[in-house]
Amino acid sequence: MEECPANIEHVDIIMGAKRYKALTLGDIPTDAATAVQKVQINGNPWGIAQDDRFKWADGLDVPVIEAGKKVDYLYYVGCAGSYDASNQKVVQDTVKLLKKAGVSFAVMGKTEKCNGDPIRRFGDEYSFYEIAIENIANMRQYDFGKVVTHCPHCLHTIGKEYAKFEDGEFETVHHTELLADLLRSGKLKPEKKVDENLSFHDPCYLGRHHGEYNAPREILEASGVQIKEMDKNKDTALCCGMGGGNMWYEVEAGKDLAGERLAHVGEKKVEKLATACSFCMINFKGGISEKTGTENLEIEDVASILAKTID
Repeated sequence: MEECPANIEHVDIIMGAKRYKALTLGDIPTDAATAVQKVQINGNPWGIAQDDRFKWADGLDVPVIEAGKKVDYLYYVGCAGSYDASNQKVVQDTVKLLKKAGVSFAVMGKTEKCNGDPIRRFGDEYSFYEIAIENIANMRQYDFGKVVTHCPHCLHTIGKEYAKFEDGEFETVHHTELLADLLRSGKLKPEKKVDENLSFHDPCYLGRHHGEYNAPREILEASGVQIKEMDKNKDTALCCGMGGGNMWYEVEAGKDLAGERLAHVGEKKVEKLATACSFCMINFKGGISEKTGTENLEIEDVASILAKTID
């Protein structure tokens, strides 16, 4: 809407059309319908067993939330953080940093389920409603101050969309916001510098939807890296291409958003691209290529970069 001279909320119109196709016409891509079924059966769009959701924490002594025991933060890890290897590393590094800072937090472990973000983007409002109601009831069993999320999609869904449901208002922050606060307060103090040059990609749901551009950059600056901003950054940054549920089904041939964005990175001749979104992490890792000048590019979350500064 920011660029529309008539202030038309085009996203709401598009989502309305998707809901009509999904619920009235029953027209939903096969891969998307499969992802919905996997969430309903296994609690995640990959269809991986619910019992495997907490395997990322093996050997880390991660606190699991219990009824009657208050914590300051409920760490909602999300599906990618629970099951995708690259994002599991980010969650493990975030846990390391929270412990180092003495933060009172806990996770839901095996009882955590998908927040329903991709299902709502597919237009399946009925299934999203069921998932949201179940998750809200599950979270309300526990006593915590705020929710901290690993993924900006979780941040948006839990922080803004759950708030429209009864008893669904949760104060929600992104992991970069919490880590930046810990740096400002001195609870986290980098012990060494990371000698790297990199660009930072602003995730859509952290930036344009949530208005947070500074926290990840504060973390990177505290880590000692040299940031080379892409020409399109902050509120002009391009989407990586995985939003709108695109992560879970094959999109018809069109513009290669990931390739276009990676070409912007290639222009800066950096060795690494930092981001703060699980979907961006997965998509960019799968898109690096000689064509975009990024065949040797590393992709890393800002939390993992900060974790290198602390023994």
